[in-house]
Amino acid sequence: MKKVSVAAGQRRNIIQCIVLRRNIIIIVVTVFVFGMQTIFISHITTNIDINNYDDISHRSPDAYINTFPLYLRKSDYIHSTVHCVGETHDDKSAWKHRSCNYVHLCIDFSSSSNSNNNNKNNNKNETSPPEFFVVTSQLDEEFRKRFRQSRSKRGGMYHYSSTEIDNSMRSKNKSDVNNDNQHPSPIDVALGGINPRWKGSTRIQRHGVEKVRWKPKVYDKFPFQYYYELDHDVVMIPFHSFAADNVGHLLWDDLLPIHNLITIFGYENNNNNKDSVNVNNDDNEYRHFLIRVDTLPQLYGTCDLRPKKKKACKKNFERFLPLFGVDPDTFTTLTDIRLTNTNTISNRRSDFDFDFQKQSLSSSSSSSSSSLLSKYPVVCSKHAVTGLGLLTDHGIRDHGWMTNNEQYPLDVAIARNIGRGPELYAFRNFILRNIGLLSKTISKKTSTTMNVDMNLNLNLNSNFNQPIQFRIILSAHSSNYPQRNFDFEEQQKALSEAFPTTDVSTVVLSKFPLREQIELISQPKQFSNKEHIIFITACGGGSVTGFFLPRGSSMILYYDESGGHDFLSKFNMTGGQAMLDWDLLNNLGYIRAHWLTIGRMNEPEGLDALVYLVRHEMDVTINGLLS
Repeated sequence: MKKVSVAAGQRRNIIQCIVLRRNIIIIVVTVFVFGMQTIFISHITTNIDINNYDDISHRSPDAYINTFPLYLRKSDYIHSTVHCVGETHDDKSAWKHRSCNYVHLCIDFSSSSNSNNNNKNNNKNETSPPEFFVVTSQLDEEFRKRFRQSRSKRGGMYHYSSTEIDNSMRSKNKSDVNNDNQHPSPIDVALGGINPRWKGSTRIQRHGVEKVRWKPKVYDKFPFQYYYELDHDVVMIPFHSFAADNVGHLLWDDLLPIHNLITIFGYENNNNNKDSVNVNNDDNEYRHFLIRVDTLPQLYGTCDLRPKKKKACKKNFERFLPLFGVDPDTFTTLTDIRLTNTNTISNRRSDFDFDFQKQSLSSSSSSSSSSLLSKYPVVCSKHAVTGLGLLTDHGIRDHGWMTNNEQYPLDVAIARNIGRGPELYAFRNFILRNIGLLSKTISKKTSTTMNVDMNLNLNLNSNFNQPIQFRIILSAHSSNYPQRNFDFEEQQKALSEAFPTTDVSTVVLSKFPLREQIELISQPKQFSNKEHIIFITACGGGSVTGFFLPRGSSMILYYDESGGHDFLSKFNMTGGQAMLDWDLLNNLGYIRAHWLTIGRMNEPEGLDALVYLVRHEMDVTINGLLS
């Protein structure tokens, strides 16, 4: 019995030793795995040498891009992230609705220089344009694998994330990049506004909406050891111009959607005074670096269709960019972008009575420009936004040649700008603030009793003690189209006779500098008095200035009642109404819009209609002042 008990005890000891060894092994393995995970995570998230990732606020610029300072940095820790809005979950059309905000969107200039250097014939026409790209991280790769593998067993769609960068087209190096831009991607956008007249096959010259579809290239590793970085208060905005040779299209199809875009992501506060750059951007003020991308295929009506249009677009951008708070010296097309080791400033004159502050040249930028830029041909922006698509004033519709067509309800009949009044008024104020014309709002409300002749409805010539001064402005010769080119002589005569105590004037706004045009319309003639402006113009480009009228003003537009076109059937005449920009102007909540036909505008019936409409507007205005 004693031997049996001893043997049993030995067996127990052996079993305990085995269990102990197993537990020790489990503990060691667990600690090892946990430690490796900790090391891996800390390497990704915290193992950053702050000395290498230096503070650019204490450095002199190493180069310049379109007069914006650049700072040379190592690419060891840089990667891109993105946030997109407007997703429709339809691979075929979502790109038209989408807008994206990037952290670290980069431009690669090496493709253009290398292409030229490697060309035996040195033919510059074969030079490739600069290219935009983003870089994913190791965490992005892990996220993509787990996220995309979670597809529903029932055959449903993949999960959606507004911050996913499409890695299915990623490249480990520059030579592997797939140039197929039609691959569905969560970061595809329309680089510019969409013209419905582009509908049709992309094989047809000047047609194909898909031609404005765009996305940056995606790398899973930064393709260069060094790169230049913009100041952190600079927002890069690559865009495709709708038709900037036309002032109306420039304002409402380029600048308005760009303002919508920067407002969506919180970049609308301007800081374009270069002498007061806040590198850390504590005040959330930004400078806007606009780049007109001119490398897309040619499309109807766009700037790059022919040299004459390109020249007209350039001239209009130079005139109108100060309205956006942008120095024209910072603006070029993508192919004309200036990457230099010194700050180059043109002597361009402006319509405005103020000059943008010019930055002094850096004494540290003394090395050879060609050698410097050939070594470091990449520029990255901490902030960048793209995707104008349906942010324009008319979206996928034409802008007023047809007011309604039930056969095409989605393209034509839907009013795009319903509810956008506050947004449009904010854009108006944004422009006025940039050129120093945003005055304090003067309330026209009063609680005192006023002596108003209530016989105004019956007697056009009655002299009453008006609580407000009326000013009638007729904008003559505001269009180059003969059917909308009026001198308004008969209208001025009729209005002057009907309202002898009212200031009635006819102006040709094109003879004034741009700032003076806006000042004439937006500012009261006598600031101490309350004033109501009634602005009379032809629709189309001539109505653009009316966009800057003060809150509560009136705008009367003459339109061709039989000049309509059908862009869905090769732009054929329809004989319908040509109420250009009706959807935009009818939704300006701060302006009361009215429409009159041009057919009988100079006949007694047409003149009476104008006079009685003006009288009615005066009554509406005065009635609003009564307590």
